Amino acid sequence: MTTQTQSAVALEHLEKLHPVRAYSVPQICELAGVGRTHLYAQIKEGKLKALKCGRRTIVLDEELRRWLGALPTVALMHPAEPSSSEPV
Repeated sequence: MTTQTQSAVALEHLEKLHPVRAYSVPQICELAGVGRTHLYAQIKEGKLKALKCGRRTIVLDEELRRWLGALPTVALMHPAEPSSSEPV
């Protein structure tokens, strides 16, 4: 599944859920299909704003939606054209 598709699916899933104001790291990893390490790297780089609630790291709903919407799209790859040295 491409990143763009994962983002769209995650956003659609969020909209179907009951109103949630914040998500934990495990919830985001499950919803967005990303790993903890990648998620924490995004937070460290400032691409995703997170809050601390005691020892727990949380991300507000609107911030999660912004981050998912800002993910880069995946360019479609075209099959390589056969080279002139390859038999047709």
